Amino acid sequence: MDRYQKDGHTIDELIPDDADDGLSFKPTHPDEAKALGWMGFEAREAVIGLLNEAIKDTTAKVDAVAYDFNVPEILDRFETLGPRLRIIIDDSKSDMGGHDRANSPESQAAARLETAGVSGS
Repeated sequence: MDRYQKDGHTIDELIPDDADDGLSFKPTHPDEAKALGWMGFEAREAVIGLLNEAIKDTTAKVDAVAYDFNVPEILDRFETLGPRLRIIIDDSKSDMGGHDRANSPESQAAARLETAGVSGS
């Protein structure tokens, strides 16, 4: 990670310091794309590509299970799919700040998806 934490830049420019901020976080690192790819975020691009294909194919339906749900680009695409998406979002409780809290990214995502007409959110 030192590769992208130099010249005054930090990890906080690439990923949120607090996972609860994930849905509203915008990376500011000048090498964001390279850094996130190097960190193993290729899966994010693969999922986004797959969702883009499903959005284009108006007959496609998507089933999903989300545990840590704090990637805004994925939530945006899920909302676009609307009723063509069925999803299970983890709402487990935890002494460490579970996914069931009203302000957790998972609860925020579930509320947005319910508004978009998604089933199972």
